[in-house]
Amino acid sequence: MPLRLDKAALRARTVPALLRGLVRSGPDRPLTTRRGPLVVTREALLDLVRELAATVLGLDSPADVPVGRGFLELGFDSLLAVEFRNALAAATGVRLPITLVFDHPTADAAAGYLLSRLGGQTAADAALAALDAALHAAAEGDRAGILARLRALTEQSTRVEHRDLDDASDDELFDLIDNEFGAA
Repeated sequence: MPLRLDKAALRARTVPALLRGLVRSGPDRPLTTRRGPLVVTREALLDLVRELAATVLGLDSPADVPVGRGFLELGFDSLLAVEFRNALAAATGVRLPITLVFDHPTADAAAGYLLSRLGGQTAADAALAALDAALHAAAEGDRAGILARLRALTEQSTRVEHRDLDDASDDELFDLIDNEFGAA
């Protein structure tokens, strides 16, 4: 059946498998979403992951893909997982493992993985950068209070780690050593 297609509009979106042969997309395309160029932040990658997951699943909106809900729980099967992985790889230019959906089972986990592969900031890096900026912006008197609070948090964290180790059985301690340092 003859059909008029707006190829430019199709290139701006993830194309359904049935129409992919009609639309060429180069690997050097900039990362984009429906809203324009993608700035590589965790939030932007999360938007991209949710958008592509919604497209693959045939959902109406990226909002229908909850951030922390498992892909398998949303209805992904092996074929949809591969289609999703291919769409993400095409959008980001990053080579992704076939097991992406299984290794990183939520939109949030997949976005974090993509961020690490694209060389963006991790959540911990961003939090430390914000803390650093806050310390520099704080008045001298406030800095002392912030540093005292950080010391208290560090001590509390250390006590929790030690308490957990004190309560651990011999087998748990050996497992921890094997996991952290490798079995001898």
